[in-house]
Amino acid sequence: MRAHRTFVPDADVLGRAALLSGMLCRLQGYRRDARLRALQDCVLFLQAQKLGFTVLTANVSDFDYLLQLVPAGRALFYRVRPMSATA
Repeated sequence: MRAHRTFVPDADVLGRAALLSGMLCRLQGYRRDARLRALQDCVLFLQAQKLGFTVLTANVSDFDYLLQLVPAGRALFYRVRPMSATA
């Protein structure tokens, strides 16, 4: 991946993501094993918001809550279709 396409989150994004992931984990009832995934989703969401990007995801359950908690963020959802037997 080219360097101009890689973005490193700053301390502000990481701190806000930690707080947001705590809220998300409580809302979703996540146990210890899912907390890191929630933190990664929050960092991605807030970094995209900071840069003016839209997150493309199939993770409706988490990102729907994130959009409610941070209405200024943007996410675009898609559905994963199962492979048909004839394909």
